[in-house]
Amino acid sequence: MYEQEREEERQPRYFEKPLPEDDLEDDADFEDEADELAWAEAYDPQERRERLADRVRLAAGVGDLLGVVSGTIAVLALLALILTLVQWVRQDLLQTAEFLGTGL
Repeated sequence: MYEQEREEERQPRYFEKPLPEDDLEDDADFEDEADELAWAEAYDPQERRERLADRVRLAAGVGDLLGVVSGTIAVLALLALILTLVQWVRQDLLQTAEFLGTGL
């Protein structure tokens, strides 16, 4: 167990992998300092990692929601099948008792 925890610590998570550096800085031509600051924030590797982590969390949340909804639908469908089976068995037993009571 301890070795597994250590191995998990060594492996970076998907959204923690280093991102390739863009060569866009050389081509950037800014009108003012605000544009340069906005560009620096948009292409900051840490910001990109955080945005990627947010997207991964969102996708995981949507997957969880779809799983819960589909599981609930499956449970309701199985419950309906069980209730139908119980009703059928009950009616069958009543018909069998009625048939046996008439004296063959």
